[in-house]
Amino acid sequence: MYIKYCRTSFALEQFDGIESACHKTLILYFEGAIYNRPFLQSLLPSQDTALSEEDDNAALLLVLFQSFGEALIPKLLGDFILAIYDSERQTWFCARDHMGVRPFFYFEDESYFVFGSDIAAIAADEHVPDELCTESIAVFLREGELYDSQLTFHKHIKRLKPANTLTLDQGGIRFQCYWRPEELDRRTFESAEHCASELLKLLQDAVNIRIDPNKNTGVHLSGGLDSSAITALAAPILRTYGKSTHSFSWLPPPNGGQRGDPEWAPGELLASEFGLNHHYTPFGARDISEILYRFNLLDFDNVDLWYEHKVRELADQNGVNVILSGWGGDEFVSYHGAYRCFETFWGG
Repeated sequence: MYIKYCRTSFALEQFDGIESACHKTLILYFEGAIYNRPFLQSLLPSQDTALSEEDDNAALLLVLFQSFGEALIPKLLGDFILAIYDSERQTWFCARDHMGVRPFFYFEDESYFVFGSDIAAIAADEHVPDELCTESIAVFLREGELYDSQLTFHKHIKRLKPANTLTLDQGGIRFQCYWRPEELDRRTFESAEHCASELLKLLQDAVNIRIDPNKNTGVHLSGGLDSSAITALAAPILRTYGKSTHSFSWLPPPNGGQRGDPEWAPGELLASEFGLNHHYTPFGARDISEILYRFNLLDFDNVDLWYEHKVRELADQNGVNVILSGWGGDEFVSYHGAYRCFETFWGG
């Protein structure tokens, strides 16, 4: 997504590849995926229940926005960014998904509002100043990555925080957080077994709603806790749709003696248990060199995901267009202690 709006002439430029819907003075732009569509369709006003499952997400969300307004956003379950332009009021209302899976970048001054998920396109716009952010560079050199909720390497391009909305009108920009994990109801359990049972149901639901029977789904599989759990839950569901499952490991192909090594053995075991087409990732210095030439670090936030570029090539070659991943699951469960301690130290 890449959209440019001139605040002085109220001219709007939109670019191909964006899902959109219009009604009278409202235009809704959407990019991403929605996973609770049946629930959202149950909220439709009676006169709009004719919206079919074939209607795109933008059309559905526009009708619902007219009923619920900004209160619609917390009801959405998905990985998305959306923007709604009201031509009568000359206002923008934008939102980013709860966890910030989809990136939302924006530039704003007294004349222009340029935003979307494509930071390179925004940076290339003639009205966006070309200036590096020294604070971001310092963070990157210190930590090796720029996992910041707002900063980018471009001084004048910011991120919209996860679970936040942005409203732009003649008075300027306002932000609002619509969801915080600590505000959720706390649950108590009769026993550890009861807790484990409920957690399993949540994981099963999370995996199930992300599997589209019309798409070819693969999984990341390292043999670690997070990817193994997701693989074990996804493989039986995919079998019910008659789909073969491809699994992808960042490891290079093992030689004869390495198959029993702890780095390779757990992934091999799961792949065999569930009948997966398991793929390893040949990777060398030439691959790193090609990636460095092909990708501009200014438009990303780290250089940690070398192998993933090759994995996505493998997925494409095998007709896989969705990959389920457990990235960050182990850090989330065990908490990334070193990172927290460093932040505490640097914060004084």
